[in-house]
Amino acid sequence: MFRLSRIEVAEVLAIAVIGMLAVSVFALLGLAISTLVRSSATALALWLTIWVSAVLLWPSCVGYLAAPLWPVEPRQLARRELLTQEARLIRNELADYRKRAAELSLQGAGVKHAWEQHLEIKRR
Repeated sequence: MFRLSRIEVAEVLAIAVIGMLAVSVFALLGLAISTLVRSSATALALWLTIWVSAVLLWPSCVGYLAAPLWPVEPRQLARRELLTQEARLIRNELADYRKRAAELSLQGAGVKHAWEQHLEIKRR
């Protein structure tokens, strides 16, 4: 048995409501089309065309339509920025280790004390 938090239950309910809303919209669309068209085959073909456009084609095309309005960085630039920040963090951490090692060397600290200081820096 698994437990869901309140947020997870709310998310599941939101997905269920959105799903029911989508089914209702398509059912009402089917009813509207069938009342406007004489032939049931034509109504079905028109409804399927709208459904395929709405469910399969539209989500694929939206990214291309939105790209000029909200440009997104290419993956290589985002990856380069991530690697740059990671390298900066590593350099800062290394500088902290070197600074602390120099301080401990001046104090003449033993190996055990130096190791404890290293672990303290690492925990931060």
